[in-house]
Amino acid sequence: MVRYNLAKGHPNASLVPTQEMQEVLQSVSKIQEKEVGSCLNYGPSSGDVGFKHEIASFLERHTVGDERRASCVEASELDLFITHGVSHGLDLLCGALMKPGQLVLVERPTYFLVSEIFHNHGLKISSLPMKKKQGSQHRAEMGGLDVDRLVQMVDAGEIPVPQMIYLIPTHQNPMGLTIDEDDRAKLAELSARHNIWLVADEVYHLLDWRNYLNTQENRPARMSLWNNSATTGRCISVSSFTKIFSPGIRCGWIEAPPHVIQSVEHYGYIDSQGGCAPFVGLLMKQALVLGVVDSFLRKLQRSYCDQACIVVEILAREPRIQVLQQPPMGGYFVWIQFPPEVDSKAFLQVLKSSQDVSFLPGSECDPFSESTIEDKTSGLTSNDFRSCARLCFADLDATELKEGVTRLVTAFQQYLIKP
Repeated sequence: MVRYNLAKGHPNASLVPTQEMQEVLQSVSKIQEKEVGSCLNYGPSSGDVGFKHEIASFLERHTVGDERRASCVEASELDLFITHGVSHGLDLLCGALMKPGQLVLVERPTYFLVSEIFHNHGLKISSLPMKKKQGSQHRAEMGGLDVDRLVQMVDAGEIPVPQMIYLIPTHQNPMGLTIDEDDRAKLAELSARHNIWLVADEVYHLLDWRNYLNTQENRPARMSLWNNSATTGRCISVSSFTKIFSPGIRCGWIEAPPHVIQSVEHYGYIDSQGGCAPFVGLLMKQALVLGVVDSFLRKLQRSYCDQACIVVEILAREPRIQVLQQPPMGGYFVWIQFPPEVDSKAFLQVLKSSQDVSFLPGSECDPFSESTIEDKTSGLTSNDFRSCARLCFADLDATELKEGVTRLVTAFQQYLIKP
């Protein structure tokens, strides 16, 4: 175990809501026996109606300024399904909407644990087209999803039409990028035109602090709100309280048109279990009613904004380390690129032994890391990730973070002048 862990995507112990949950538990102890009793029994498959209403109100409060088009659906036209978290939501959608052998397109790089969820359902995965440009020091710079090329390739039959597209549209893990409004509209139109399930992992959507940075740029609305029809729409948002309140709660939701929620309600074990964690739902419903989730989210936004700025400011002292998203406006991570001669995995071993610091090598975030041949769809090879790394600014406190990133920069400078 290393002292300065920049790899682990967990919140610091000081940023979990211990006092807030004590307040919630005290409040729940005063709730009428009938309401407590109802959540200790089997409940509705999609979750308690009152809890879903509180989540919808919470989302509305925190997305007032989000940008979207007038032709899109209203949140009130969508429905919610309570889950145990984003991974559980993805697993349910794969089981309810997909069949073994069908194709899922994913970003490259992406969340490093997601591929197994698809593989466990017998699904094939392939890469989405990604942007790539020649940067400084004769190295290629990673970019986000190339939506225009995706639309062109699918419409022209250059690649097979997938049954599902999985993406992280806001503060993407690991790159920290956000898909803009125009591209979200194009993605929604593509999914409708070709009957593609567009599944958006929105776990970082609300963990956004652009207001603290005085930026004029508004956040685009979550993907479920880019459906043009609540009857036939195929854009689905999957989110949870994991990053905006507490991972240990294990509670999240799927937001989608009603026909999608109905499919999930009738999926296998869901049909027999009577809802996911009704008692936890009561706790989180009360937390929302009391406003403790709102206030704690603001605390996280402020804290992570400060910590992300610490990382970027220290890295700026060494121009040979490139930071993709400056400044980070949300999420948990900073994506960096070392010079092409630096193998991040080899450097990591030196960093651990000499400085007691770790990060996640970029290749760990590439679901196709075993292939050294250029993928014609993504335009990338595994070598493109060889000099990349993901740094998490959430797990360490501010003092530890300063020391850890400073040690990384020092070790990097020494690494480049090694004999």
